[in-house]
Amino acid sequence: MLKNQPVKFLILEMVFIIFGVIIGLLGNELRQDRSDKAQAEEAMQYIEKELEKNFSQIDTLITYHRELRTSLEKLTNRVFNEKEDISYTDLFNSISKGFMIPLMDLTGWDLAKATGAVNHFNYEVAAKLSRLYFMQKHFTEHQLGKIAENWYLASNNNPENINGLVISFFFIANDIVMHEMDMKKEYMSFLEMISEYKS
Repeated sequence: MLKNQPVKFLILEMVFIIFGVIIGLLGNELRQDRSDKAQAEEAMQYIEKELEKNFSQIDTLITYHRELRTSLEKLTNRVFNEKEDISYTDLFNSISKGFMIPLMDLTGWDLAKATGAVNHFNYEVAAKLSRLYFMQKHFTEHQLGKIAENWYLASNNNPENINGLVISFFFIANDIVMHEMDMKKEYMSFLEMISEYKS
């Protein structure tokens, strides 16, 4: 009987050790899960503030670029309707303040991806964020490229190209306004979704 008792205690002790390890691992996993969720929530709050700032910037630029588009539209009408050659002075007076490209912040999204916080976002939220940040990046890079190309053409001072430049700048201004309106809709849609998601 005494010989079996140490074996029983040994088995019982092993069961307690295994049970303790399982409880410890489970507790550790629960702590990690809470930490990940807290990190995801913090990232989402940062992203929301970042997108509100970007939204405000876009909203301001829409008004500015609409005015620029109207000014260029008047010159374009002179080219088409009155068959008038536009001077460089007319062109540069119309776009004297130039185009303004928003410097969209995307730090929150990049940080959420780098830290893995995005892995704990709702799938729909993550998909919408991914689309929104892609649109931001594409919009900024695309518009900068178009504007730089046209300014380069304008710097060649070829009088035959001025009418073409006026029309080109008009279409760029129109394109910018359209993209900004699309961005504004995306921002509004996402911010509404986040508001509903929180409540």
